[in-house]
Amino acid sequence: MIAAAVQFRAAFTVGCSIGKSAGFALQVGGTAGAPVMPSTQQKNVLVCKLRAPWVTTMRSRVRRFAHVLERVGLAMAGAAAGLFVGTHVGSSIAALTSQGFLLIMMIVGAVGFYLGIDTPQLAFQEPSGAPSKGGSSGKIDTAEFLSAVGTFLAALTAFVSVGVIVLRETPHLFWTAMIMAGWVVGVTMQIIAGAIARTRA
Repeated sequence: MIAAAVQFRAAFTVGCSIGKSAGFALQVGGTAGAPVMPSTQQKNVLVCKLRAPWVTTMRSRVRRFAHVLERVGLAMAGAAAGLFVGTHVGSSIAALTSQGFLLIMMIVGAVGFYLGIDTPQLAFQEPSGAPSKGGSSGKIDTAEFLSAVGTFLAALTAFVSVGVIVLRETPHLFWTAMIMAGWVVGVTMQIIAGAIARTRA
C-alpha cells in the first residue's frame, strides 16, 4: 500500500506537415485529465497557419504600393512648386521666359521632393540599447537637418510665388532673385539630404 498518491504529468504532441513550403508542427501540451483542444479550434489554427504566408506577402505588396504612391505624390507636389516658382521668375526676368526653363524647374522640384522628404533617419541606439555605429548620438543628423531646411525653403518660395501670381503683384527684381535663389538652395539641400540618407541605409 502506498500512503500518498503519486502525481504525474503527461505531454503529447500532435504533429502535422502540410505542403513543402507551409510545413509546420502543432504542439499541444497539458496535464493528465486536461481537456483536449476541440477539433474546430484545431482547424482554425491550421487555417491561420496556412494563411500567414499569404497575408504577409499581401501586406508587403500593399506597403510597397503605398510607398510608391506616396513618393509619386511628393514628386508631383515638387513639380507643381517648381512650376509656380518658374512662372513667377519667368514673368519677371525675360531671359527665363521659356517652356524649357519651366520644364527644368518642374523636374528639379520633383527630384528634390521625391528624395528629400521623409528620408530614413539615423538611429540613436541599436535595439540592444548600445549606441549604433555611425549613430547620431551627440551630433546632428546631417541628412535630417538638410531635409528639414531644404523643404522649408522650397515650400516657402513656392508659397510666396503663388501669392505673387494670385495677387498680381510686381515685386522688385531683387526679391524675385531672392525667391529663385531660395528655391535653388532649398531643392539642392533636399537632393543632398536624400543622397546621404540612402547611401548610409
